[in-house]
Amino acid sequence: MQKATNWDLIVQGSISLLWCQWSKKPENKDRSMGEVLEEFKEKYSNVEPLNIGTLLMASYILFVYPQQAEFDKADFSHIDTDKFIVHYGTQNTEKKRFCSRIRNGLTHGRFTVNGDQIELCDKKADGTDQFRSTIYVGDFGNFINGFMHEIKNQHFGRQNC
Repeated sequence: MQKATNWDLIVQGSISLLWCQWSKKPENKDRSMGEVLEEFKEKYSNVEPLNIGTLLMASYILFVYPQQAEFDKADFSHIDTDKFIVHYGTQNTEKKRFCSRIRNGLTHGRFTVNGDQIELCDKKADGTDQFRSTIYVGDFGNFINGFMHEIKNQHFGRQNC
């Protein structure tokens, strides 16, 4: 069964991008960050600039945008997957395969946000080899950040960028 699109996630991601524009307005140049942020949140129904939509945008650019060949040649041994709870399928100790399952869940829209948790699922086209894992939103943010830094360091030869 196909899940309905969660438009709230899209709206929150869009509001995050609006924050980037809002904070660069010339009239905000000499104002405090807190003042600008409060005005912004007031206008956008108290949605924080960093939200689940932002997190999912970051997930897509890190996991979906790179070609499979680039993804395949990455070293996943230093990626921390310990905060994921695996309900069935590939275990998080099989880091490369596990991250591939996360990538597939994101690519095919097989994820849901349930309160403070994200559930990611994957399966073969014939419905076999099913995978389901959950993680708290804050832990997913830490995972995405750690993943980004590790892959960036690999790409740039472990420079401290």
